[in-house]
Amino acid sequence: MTAHANTAPDGCPDPGRPAGGPLVAVRSPREVDAGGALRWWTGAGTPSRDGPGANAVGFALCPRAAFWWRWEDDAPRDRRGNSLEGARDLGTAFEMVAFDGVRELRWLHSQDGRGRAVALAESRGALPRDGSPVDFRHGDRGRDGRPRRVGEPYRRILAGSPSDVGRGWTRLRSARYAPADLPVPLRGTRTGQDPVAVLAGVEYAVEDRHGNLTVVDSRLTGLEILERREVEYDCRTGAGRRPAGERP
Repeated sequence: MTAHANTAPDGCPDPGRPAGGPLVAVRSPREVDAGGALRWWTGAGTPSRDGPGANAVGFALCPRAAFWWRWEDDAPRDRRGNSLEGARDLGTAFEMVAFDGVRELRWLHSQDGRGRAVALAESRGALPRDGSPVDFRHGDRGRDGRPRRVGEPYRRILAGSPSDVGRGWTRLRSARYAPADLPVPLRGTRTGQDPVAVLAGVEYAVEDRHGNLTVVDSRLTGLEILERREVEYDCRTGAGRRPAGERP
């Protein structure tokens, strides 16, 4: 995706040049299984209530299923509170993503159930200390070639109609896809207000000497249940738009 810094759709705000922090990433020192990647990312698997990983959620892609989980009591757990670190769950995953609002974890299977994990944030201090730096520079673009956050956080609607299934989880049902249980409570909405499940994230871009922006990466920051009108808005009037950072 490439956009010139001085252009925007008719009547809509100019996205502006990169103004946020640079994207920083580290790689795990060795190949690990999916559970090991989570323990490395959360800090030996023992996050404090307000520390790294305390609010983490994520999803795993497996040969026969894809599922979401929430980090609770030092383990990724499903909506019934069962740990998913067994051979039939994360043990079969070929890809996994986790995020807690500040950091993101990406893990990709390589061989024999193991793979390299990468952690991303905007501050090196938020990442595992034993990680090896990942070079994100893109030639001689930008101030130092590093991607920097650009624009406001984006929100993308997940397909399906949400319903409450208890324990702070919401189920998405769709005529085209199998039901999916999401680790987010169905709250803050009322009957008839058309709630939707939304993935939030931020984008990172590099800028060339002509002022052209190229989005080269993104980072997930949250999973929410919102009213559809809060997500679908008119960029010219701001109708239906919720201020960035405001919680539901």
